[in-house]
Amino acid sequence: MSNLDIEKSASHEMREYLQKAAMVVEAQLGTNPELAEIGVPVDPDVADYMGAFEENAFVMDEIQEGGAA
Repeated sequence: MSNLDIEKSASHEMREYLQKAAMVVEAQLGTNPELAEIGVPVDPDVADYMGAFEENAFVMDEIQEGGAA
């Protein structure tokens, strides 16, 4: 098996893991909506896959100081 094949396989396995983990989180919230208020502990990679993190093009302090570095 080539390195590319291994990389593709690992990528596919990771994607499957993230999809399944996201479905578990969704199911937990569906059966217990109160968890949405207190939060569900989730692996950071799963949270990122679910869109939980914002990406900021600029940091507000940089904008107020007159520009990005």
